[in-house]
Amino acid sequence: MSDAVVFSGVACVDEAEQPLLSGLDLSLAAGEALVVAGGGSSGKSALLALCVGGMKPSAGRVEVLGQEPATLEPRALDRLRQRIGYVPQRGGLLSNLDLRANIALPLRYHLGANEASAAAAVERVYDLLDVDPLPVLMPADAPLLMRQVAAIARALVLKPGLLLIDEPGSGLDEANAEELWRLLWRVQSETGIAI
Repeated sequence: MSDAVVFSGVACVDEAEQPLLSGLDLSLAAGEALVVAGGGSSGKSALLALCVGGMKPSAGRVEVLGQEPATLEPRALDRLRQRIGYVPQRGGLLSNLDLRANIALPLRYHLGANEASAAAAVERVYDLLDVDPLPVLMPADAPLLMRQVAAIARALVLKPGLLLIDEPGSGLDEANAEELWRLLWRVQSETGIAI
């Protein structure tokens, strides 16, 4: 089994040169799930930013799906990002698109998908998540759990090899948070995706 993510002696600092991570070693094999827990400003978001090439390590090496994001040219980094499903804090849904259009957005942006192929791909993601099709709602009008499911669906629509989620379940009550975690573990067990 190959590694989806490898951090070797990784350090990084913020804009004020304050350390966010120092000497971090970790690996996540394909098909594994890993939860990183810590308080605010403990470096969790920085870890994810390093995985998608949003930050560069000040020391050490980050390898994601066999490539080093920090060393890639913009086009190669964009191709790598298409293989990574990323859900930022609070989901990152675009407020001017309904939930379904948000889910289809990566297909349209990266692949130029037409309406029919985008709709078919969105339906496949609904099946994978084992959820009913989401109603045509704007994000501001949807319950928090529905917004988080839509954000995860959008992250999965390109069939990535790695799913990164920043603060999953944040803001949800206990019952809805448990439902979200069940959904994630079902996706992981059915697809073998690294999370």
